[in-house]
Amino acid sequence: MGIVTDCQAPIKTRKDFKTTWTLMDRSIQDEYSYPGVLFDIFRPEEKDMPSVRARDVVVLSRVKVQRFANTPRLIAHHSTAIHIYISSKIPKHPATAKIALVPQRGPQPTEEINRSVCEFYHHIDKAGLPDELEFSQRQEMSLNVKDKFSLLSGVQEGNFYDLIVRVVRDPYFDSDSKATLYVSDYTENEHFHLQTWQGLVERQGGDPWGYTSTQDVSINRDWHGPDGKRSMQITVYPPHASVLLDDAAAVGSWLHLRNVQIKYGRNGQFYEGFLREDSRYPAKVNATLIDLESQTRQNVDPRLKQAYSRYLESEREKRNLRKSMTEAKAAGEKLKRKASEVSLSDKEAAALNRRQRRNQSREALQERWHDGVQQSKQEKRTRPQNTSTNRSIAPADFGSDLNPQITCETHYEELTTIASMLEPCYLEKIIDGRGVSLLLPFVNRKYQSRVRVVDFFPPSLQDFAVEGKKKYGNFDFLSDDGVDSPSSMSGSGDSEDDGNTDGSARRVWEWRFSLQLEDAPPPGVQGPKSRVWVVIGNGAGQCLTNLDAADLSKEPKLLAKLRRTLAVLLGNLEEVKNQQTAARQKKGSSSMKPPGRPSGGRNGTMLERPTASSSDVEMEDDVPAEMELDNEPFVCCIQQYGVKDSNKKDKDAWVRMFGMFGVRIRV
Repeated sequence: MGIVTDCQAPIKTRKDFKTTWTLMDRSIQDEYSYPGVLFDIFRPEEKDMPSVRARDVVVLSRVKVQRFANTPRLIAHHSTAIHIYISSKIPKHPATAKIALVPQRGPQPTEEINRSVCEFYHHIDKAGLPDELEFSQRQEMSLNVKDKFSLLSGVQEGNFYDLIVRVVRDPYFDSDSKATLYVSDYTENEHFHLQTWQGLVERQGGDPWGYTSTQDVSINRDWHGPDGKRSMQITVYPPHASVLLDDAAAVGSWLHLRNVQIKYGRNGQFYEGFLREDSRYPAKVNATLIDLESQTRQNVDPRLKQAYSRYLESEREKRNLRKSMTEAKAAGEKLKRKASEVSLSDKEAAALNRRQRRNQSREALQERWHDGVQQSKQEKRTRPQNTSTNRSIAPADFGSDLNPQITCETHYEELTTIASMLEPCYLEKIIDGRGVSLLLPFVNRKYQSRVRVVDFFPPSLQDFAVEGKKKYGNFDFLSDDGVDSPSSMSGSGDSEDDGNTDGSARRVWEWRFSLQLEDAPPPGVQGPKSRVWVVIGNGAGQCLTNLDAADLSKEPKLLAKLRRTLAVLLGNLEEVKNQQTAARQKKGSSSMKPPGRPSGGRNGTMLERPTASSSDVEMEDDVPAEMELDNEPFVCCIQQYGVKDSNKKDKDAWVRMFGMFGVRIRV
C-alpha cells in the first residue's frame, strides 16, 4: 500500500507501453533523500494502462520485486492486482474507502483493506507531496523525454549525455566517496587526452623525448585502454559512486551512465565528465553495471553491441601492432648482427652506386627466372595430364533442377568441381637458377560448386551441437556479426593471451558437424562425381539453419525444428542411413567406421580429422539400399584452408581442410 507521488506518462518500449509510478508510505515519508519506490507497469496497448492522479492510494498484491542499482523496484506482471483509490473520495477513518475504489474486473479488496486505506491516507504526512497541478505538469513533462545518448565522439562541452562505456583503468575512490574513472566506447574525440601504449610512441609522430612532437604524448606503463584520443576521465559523486564500489566496478566493466555533464577539466585543455547527485531525486542512481552474462541476441541493447564490436576491433589492432613491433625489433637486431660481420671488402663493394646495384640484381634475377620457367614448362609437357577432370562449369549450365530453398551468399562467374578442388597445388620457385615445383599442403581459396549431400557426421542429428569452452566472457550477442571470440578478431593464429581480457571462461553450445558433398553435374553433362567432406562450424551452422545451438538431447523441440530444416538439404538421407544401419545389424556386421570428424574448424574447436581417402569413399556399397537418395542438388560456397597436424611430430605439418560458408536454408 502506498500513496502516488509521481507518475511518468505511458511511453512506447520495444514491445509494450510502460508507465512508472512513484509510491511512498509512512516507512519512508521522513527520508528526504529517498523519493519513494518505483513501480513499473507494462501493457500491450496504451488504452489498457491504469491511470492515477496526485495523492491517490494504490494497493498492490502479487507484485514482483527486483533490485536495480542497489535500489528495490516493483514490477507488475500478468497476475498482479492493482487497486486504485481516488484521493478526493477517501473518507476519514474509521469509515470504509470502498466508495473511492476505482471499479475494475477481478477479485475486490476486503473490507479490512478498505478501512486500512482510510487510516493510511489520513495519517501520512502529505506536506511535501505535489498537488494536482504540479503532478499534471510533471506528467506532461515526462513525455518530453529527450534521447540524450551519445557516443564519446559526439559529446560537447556544457551538455548532458547518457553513455555506454567500458572502464579502461581501475577506479579510484577517494575519502569524499567520489570515484574517478577512465572510460571509453572506442570512438575518438579531438578534445580528449592523447594516450599511448608503451613502445608505440612513434605511431603518434615525433620522437619519444618531445623535441619534434607538436603535442603532449603521455606514456603510461599501466595503460591498457585504447590508444589515441579515445578515452575520457569521469568523476562520479554519491550516490552513484557507492553503487560502483558495491558492484566492484573494475577494468573491463561495462557501465550505463545517465546524465553525465561534459566540461573542460582543471587544465582547460581536455574534456572530462561529471556525474553528480540529482537535485530533484537525491537518491536516484544513474550508474548501472551491465551484466554481459545476461545479454543475448534477443535482448541486447544494439548500442552495447556496437560498442563491444569496436572494443574487439581495438584489441585486434593492439595485438597486431605489438606483433609488428616485435618482428621489427627482431629484424633490426638481425641487421645489426649482419652489419657487424661485414668485412672491409664488403664495405668497399657497398660503395657502389645504389641504382647500379639494384639494376644488376634485377637483371640477374630476370635471367634466372626466364631460364627456370622455360625448364619448368618443358618438364610440365612431359608430365602426364588428367584429362578427365572438368575444372569448371559455365554459368549457363548451372541447371534448372537446383533446390530453390538453398541460397549461397557469394556468386562467382563459374562453378568449380570437387575434382578440381582436390587437385594438388604447386608453387613455382627458382632454386639455383632452375625452376622447381613445390607441392603446397593447402591454399586459402574459396569456391562455388554444384553439389548434393551424400553423407553426414555425426551419424545422429542430436550430436550436431557440441559443448565447447569459450573464453573472454559472453560473446553470444555478437554472433550475428560473425564474431565468436577475441581470438577470431586477432588476425593471427596465436592463442597467446595479452593479459588485457577481462571475462571469465564459460561453456556454450556450438554447431559442429560435417557433410560429405558429391559433384552434381547438370542434366546431360557427363563427368566424375568426386566427393569431399566439409566442416560446418558454429557461424556456418547458424547461417545454414538460422538456429542457435543448444543441448539437443534436452531440447526436443529444437531438435525437431533442426530435422525439419535440414530435410530441405538432406532429403531422405537420414532414412537411407538408418536403413543401412539396420541392414548391417541384420547381417551381423560391425558398424561402419566413421569417415572422421571434421577438425580444424575456423571457430576453434578441434575434432577428429577425416582421412585423405574419406573424400572419395562410397557410402555403404556393401549394403544394398532399398531406398534411393532423393535430395536435390544446390550451389554451395566452399573454402579451403589448412590446420596444423597434431598427429605428426613435425610442428610445420599441415592438413588441407574444406569448410562450408554462406549457405542458408530458407524454410
